[in-house]
Amino acid sequence: MNKIITLALILVCGLSLNAQMDVRQLQEIIDATGAGWTAGETSVSRMSDEDFQNMLGLLPSIGDLSNLPEETIIDTPVREERAEVPHTGIKNQGQCGSCYAFGAIAAYEGWNLLHGKTTDPSEQDFMMKAKQIGPSGGCSGWYLDSSMNLLKNNGVCNESECSYKAYESSCNGKAPSHRIGGWQRTTNINTVKNALSNGPVYVGFAVYSDFRNYTGGYYQHVSGSLQGYHAVAIVGYDEQGWKVKNSWGTGWGENGYFRIKYQSGCEFGTCFGGSYWVAGRPEGTENVENNRLEIEKEVEFPINEDGTISVNITKDNPLWTLKVEVSFTILEPAGSFDGNFVIKAAGKGDQTGEMKNVQTGQKYTLPRKYTIYGGTNTGILTAKYTGATKATKGRLIAKIKTNDLATMESTSSLETGRVEIEKEIKFMIGADGAINVDKVVENPLWDMKVKVEFTVLNPEGTYDAKFSISKPGKATQTGEVKGAKAGQKSQLSGTFNAWGGKNTIKLTGKYTGPKNGTEGTLMIKLTTID
Repeated sequence: MNKIITLALILVCGLSLNAQMDVRQLQEIIDATGAGWTAGETSVSRMSDEDFQNMLGLLPSIGDLSNLPEETIIDTPVREERAEVPHTGIKNQGQCGSCYAFGAIAAYEGWNLLHGKTTDPSEQDFMMKAKQIGPSGGCSGWYLDSSMNLLKNNGVCNESECSYKAYESSCNGKAPSHRIGGWQRTTNINTVKNALSNGPVYVGFAVYSDFRNYTGGYYQHVSGSLQGYHAVAIVGYDEQGWKVKNSWGTGWGENGYFRIKYQSGCEFGTCFGGSYWVAGRPEGTENVENNRLEIEKEVEFPINEDGTISVNITKDNPLWTLKVEVSFTILEPAGSFDGNFVIKAAGKGDQTGEMKNVQTGQKYTLPRKYTIYGGTNTGILTAKYTGATKATKGRLIAKIKTNDLATMESTSSLETGRVEIEKEIKFMIGADGAINVDKVVENPLWDMKVKVEFTVLNPEGTYDAKFSISKPGKATQTGEVKGAKAGQKSQLSGTFNAWGGKNTIKLTGKYTGPKNGTEGTLMIKLTTID
C-alpha cells in the first residue's frame, strides 16, 4: 500500500514538472514505474524550452498526402532476433530544426554503406532546398515524406561543396550528386525489421520533456509535457526495442544513440505516414558510374563474298524499360562500313539508325536515343564492308549506355513494383542421390534484395538441399529446403542480396526417389522486394 501511495505522489509531482525537470525526481518516477532507463544531465537538459524546441524539426503532419504511396507490408518472418545495419557516425544538428535532413541523409548514407559505397551528402543543401520547396524547411522543420521526395526528385550536393552551418545559408546552386530511385513506408514493426536489411530506416516520434535527460537503457515516456516532434534513423533492433541514431552529438544519450521500447508511448515510427526507407537506389556496383549503366559486348560476325554482313544480337531484359545510347566499334578487318541498325521488340515499333563510312577502330555513336524494353530485344546490324583485303570474318564491340537511371521509366516487366526473374536449371542426380548445382549468374545492374523460390520440375521424389548466393568480397548467404516434393514451390525464409555483377548460386543436397543417376530440372525464381 505504501508503494502505491509513493508511486501516486511521484506521478502527481511528475505532472507538475517543467521541461528542465529535476533528475532525481525523474529517476524516481522511472524506477517506480519500472520503465528501466536512466536519467542524468545531458547536452540538452539545461537548455531553455525555446532553444530545445527549436531543435525538434519534424512538422506534425504529412507533407503531400496526394503523393503518399500505399503502405508496404513484408510478411516474411524476421530471420534474426537482433540486428544492426551499417551506418555512419553521430552528427550534431546544433540549435537548428534540421533533424529531418539529418535523419533522411543518415538513411541514405547507411544504404550506400550496405552496398559498399561511402557518401557524405550536404545536410545544409538539403535543408535549404526544403526551404525553397516549402512550406517551412531550413531551420524551421519539415516533413518525413517530403524529405524522401526531395532525395528522389531534387537530390543534394556533397558536404565538401556546402558544409553544415546550423543556420540558414544558401549553397548557391551546387549540382546534386546524391539521389534515390524510390522509397517505401510502413507502420508495421515486422516490416521495419525486414526493411533494415536494406539500410537504416527514417522515422519520426513525439518528444516529451523527460527525453532530454535520457542517458541509457530502453526509453519509455514516463513524465513531462510534449515538446515537439523529431526525425531520426533506426539502425538496429533486438527483443526489447530499437537502436536509433540521433543528431544531437555524442554528449547526449548513449554516445549519441538511444534505445527505445517498441511500445514507448511516443508514436515511434508510426506517426505521419510511418517509417520510411530507401528503395531502388541504382548505385553500389562496379557496373554503374555517375548514376549511369554501361554494358559492352564483343561480337564476331561472318563477312559474305560480296562484303555484306549481318550481326544479330538478342538480349533478354528481365527488368524495366531503359533509354540508351548505342555505339559500335569495328575491331577488324581494316576498312570502312556502311549500313543500318534496328532494334526490335515484340509489340513495339522498330527503331532504326544508320552508319556511314565508319572506319575500323573508330567508335560510332548512333545519333538518337533508343529504348530497350522489358523482355526480349533484338538488335540487328546489316552493313557492307569495303576494304583492301578480302576478309571472311570480323569483330566488333557493341555498347549501350543508359541515361540517368534515377529517371528510368516503368514498364510491363514490373508487376506491383516488383521484378520477377525465373530461370530453368538442369542438374545431375548422383548414383547415391547427391545433388550439386553450381551456377554463375550475371546481374548486369545493381544490388537487389530478393526472395528466392524453388520448384523441382522432375524427377518425382523428395529433395533436401542447402542453398547459397555468394560473390567475392561479400558474405555468403544461405538457406535450406527440407522435404520438398517435385512440383512443389519452396520459398526460402528471409531475403537475399542478388549483387551487381557475377553471383554464384549453389544448391547441394539429397534426392530420395527412384531416379538416381538421372538428370533433373528445377525452376529458380527471384522476386525483388522493391
